Amino acid sequence: MLLIVTMTPWTVVGRSPTDAELRQAIELAKAELAQRTKVFSAGDIIPKETGAQHKLGVVHSSTPMSVELSQCAWVLENVAEHFMSSQYNVSFEELTRVASTNLTSMCDVTSMKPVTCDPPAIPEFRSADGRCNNRAHPLWGSAEQPQKRLLPSEYSDGFKVPRVTARNGAPLPSARQVSSTLHEDFRKSSSVNTYMVMQFGQFLDHDITLTPNFQEEGLVCECDSQDDRCFNIPVSTDDEDFSSTPCITFARSRSSPNEGCRMGPRQQINQITAFIDASNVYGSSEEEMEALRDTEEPEEMRGPNLALGRPTGQSSVAFSGVPGRAVDGNTNGVYNSGQSCTHTRTVVNSWWYVDLGSSHHIDEVVIFNRQDCCSERLNSFRLHVGDSPDVASNPLCGGDHVVTSGQETISVDCGGRQGRYVGVLLPTRQPLTLCEVQVYEAQGICPPGYTRYRRSCFKVTQTAKDFTSAAASCAEDGGILATPKDNATNTFLVHLKNHVSTEAPFWFGLSDRHVEGEWRWEDGTILRDGDFTDWLPGEPEISGREDCVNFLAGAGSKWNDVPCRRRRGYICQVDLISTSPRGLLKSRPNPADPEKKELLPGAMAEEFEMGCPDHESDGEETCSQAGDVRVNEQPGLTSMHTVFLREHNRIARQLSTINRLWNGDRVFLETRKIVGALMQKIVYGEDLPHVLGPDAMVRFNLSLTEDGFYQGYDENANPTISNAFSTAAYRFGHSLVDDKFTRATPDYTPGTKCPIQLALSFFNPSHIFDNDQGGPDSIIRGLISQSSELFDRFMVSGLTKHLFADPPGSVGLDLAALNIQRGRDHGLPGYNAWRERCGLHRAHGFDDLEAEIPDWVTRHRLSSVYTDVDDIDLFAGGLAEKSVPGGVVGPTFACLIGMQFRELRMGDRFWFENSGQFTPDQLAEIKNTTLARILCDNTDGTTHMQPDVFTLPRTGNEMVACSSLRQIDLTKWQA
Repeated sequence: MLLIVTMTPWTVVGRSPTDAELRQAIELAKAELAQRTKVFSAGDIIPKETGAQHKLGVVHSSTPMSVELSQCAWVLENVAEHFMSSQYNVSFEELTRVASTNLTSMCDVTSMKPVTCDPPAIPEFRSADGRCNNRAHPLWGSAEQPQKRLLPSEYSDGFKVPRVTARNGAPLPSARQVSSTLHEDFRKSSSVNTYMVMQFGQFLDHDITLTPNFQEEGLVCECDSQDDRCFNIPVSTDDEDFSSTPCITFARSRSSPNEGCRMGPRQQINQITAFIDASNVYGSSEEEMEALRDTEEPEEMRGPNLALGRPTGQSSVAFSGVPGRAVDGNTNGVYNSGQSCTHTRTVVNSWWYVDLGSSHHIDEVVIFNRQDCCSERLNSFRLHVGDSPDVASNPLCGGDHVVTSGQETISVDCGGRQGRYVGVLLPTRQPLTLCEVQVYEAQGICPPGYTRYRRSCFKVTQTAKDFTSAAASCAEDGGILATPKDNATNTFLVHLKNHVSTEAPFWFGLSDRHVEGEWRWEDGTILRDGDFTDWLPGEPEISGREDCVNFLAGAGSKWNDVPCRRRRGYICQVDLISTSPRGLLKSRPNPADPEKKELLPGAMAEEFEMGCPDHESDGEETCSQAGDVRVNEQPGLTSMHTVFLREHNRIARQLSTINRLWNGDRVFLETRKIVGALMQKIVYGEDLPHVLGPDAMVRFNLSLTEDGFYQGYDENANPTISNAFSTAAYRFGHSLVDDKFTRATPDYTPGTKCPIQLALSFFNPSHIFDNDQGGPDSIIRGLISQSSELFDRFMVSGLTKHLFADPPGSVGLDLAALNIQRGRDHGLPGYNAWRERCGLHRAHGFDDLEAEIPDWVTRHRLSSVYTDVDDIDLFAGGLAEKSVPGGVVGPTFACLIGMQFRELRMGDRFWFENSGQFTPDQLAEIKNTTLARILCDNTDGTTHMQPDVFTLPRTGNEMVACSSLRQIDLTKWQA
């Protein structure tokens, strides 16, 4: 139970705490935090959370940095309480002005540490975490930052205790009582809007907001808990659904330091990027994005087996094991004399080779080892590649390759070594047996002006630049300054630069400019003792003055370190560019029908598996992973994630073909940029006009430009998500939810597919894999052909009674009550204050609400549960309003949502309509693309769809052939 503390007029004193007093208070708070966060000691009984609690924890799961932020905030709150105690009696207002580095430095280990942005790259793409979007305010809109306030918080103590007291001093009504009184299950379907209004809204919400809570710390908020991280919802004994328990458990949202890491009222975290950047597809950190990328080298990159059927030779023949047996395509590992394997006599240094006919860059050699009863198999061997049939005279690929017992195949990485002959030589006296040898050349091409060596491409530029500028020039080509890590590469680069000039020095990618004496290659690896070097005698100098390395002028190969500011020619290095599809996101084939379109990848991280353990199996019908942890929450959401995964990979495959010289990173980042732009176009061009109506679109300047670029970018516009938006206003879609998802066949024949009951669908991936019912494709078609519920105060029992229930369909949680309690947890002012903030008159009584809440029954319900109009919670009041003309939401939510999306557009340097983001032709293609066409392209069997998928088919929005809908023309991206 939460201790109720009324607001206290803290006394102002004449001084702030001294630095010494602050340091002492901080150390005391940290010691108390360490004690507080200790793991339960042995013998303590750890309460077991229910299945519903567990699933609620998943959708509010925390990153390690969010945990760090909340611990930092707890220390700051503890310090503030220390100085507001009777011993010091410092006012809260005075403490908010303290700017000591003892406090602000506490955030230096968190995502709130101030950052300096690097010079923009060319081309420049969004960072995964949103940092440096605004170069003047680098943290605005980025992940793991405090949400902003549009009105000051109203905590019961003015500081951090939730809003629990009514204007008359009595407790506010229980959030569950408000829910059961106001948000009953009374269903009225829209005659205009499809279920896609709800589903796209949730998908978008998961691109821009995620508020983590304390539940993940092993916290289980039992009804009698005194833990201040708990804020349980009381349940009356006569409650029709929840009377079996005295409360609905509720863990508070994680706290965040205030901006600038100062003491102040409690704030909450937005764990993901605020920008509309498709972070729900790609993640909100580099680590999340890399985990989702398909970076495996495609088979096409390896190319054909060069050895198959080529001429061979060997040192001798025994048991009819002629050398050609090793290149006949028979990989049978069981020796059969004269049929499948080679065999030599038992002599010293037996050898075998294959003649490839011409010189190739050998990437990998695969040897199929003989597996029989005898000892005459490979034990240790050497692999040589070169241009001589004399095997031993050719350079080695590595040293001695030791074969472990029972090893059937051995792969040797030759790193692109060049040669016509590939040979195997034994270092001891043994017979040589080979069942099959396969030789592969790394496939790919070099950009114009580059020369291939092994797996990389190199270019020498004589134009003199300082080291940093030279590195930046290489980065423009997607590469780095060259890294001659071995003698062979060093010799090649000397030969290459001498073709350009023997008179000039040339930079390559080695320096100790970051840590004196720690020589680091530009790919990030450190030069270790014993590694290859070619220093000029007496070098390098460890003085702090000479930090960057070049080849000396002349025809030689010697290295010398010199000041990085000097101007030199330079050598760039880039990877080979594959000609196969690249830049893809990971996916998995449909396990029942691989001919169908791909599905999301299976859960790779624990947080994605946690939500649906009841549905996990040893098979392939498992939870999915995407850019947002809530992907498995319900099948409509999972289906939308599936569509956008497919759209990314569809675009990436085409860009791989159109731009053969783009490497995988460039293809991926360009595709991510396009998908993010398509999200922005759909939001502002299709979704928001239906949600907000025409007046709000004009009031907040949300309409897309008709021609030309957008001129409204403002570095003083803060796109950070507001607390009122994430905690109340953008939860309007909960009113639109139906108790079922309708599936639709490709011809939309009604009643031919079984609907999915909402209460049975939470964290249940089986619906996505049910091909008999159409998988995600029939769910998508259902979303655009099924009506949404009307926007009103009513919510279906699948949300207010059965949310996350375990077992499914039983009593679970009440989402309306959770939303109301969350607003109080965050200290959101009441509905009346937000009316005033949005330009409506402040109501003095319940009848003053008539213009926005014309239904007298609704006003009566409000007055029956709240004693004062100022007590009405924002979520409850916002849902009670009638829809604005031409829109879904009422005027207060239209205002709060409109303000947020205005800032998300004005404050986004990478907004798709901004000059420099796309060419005019590319921008036109994005604007001509609709969600309808994206759904057509990325669902199996869909041939028809209405152009506006947010409204039901009707005159002017009839079903049309998918082929008649404009598809984005990616040739406009041809470099």
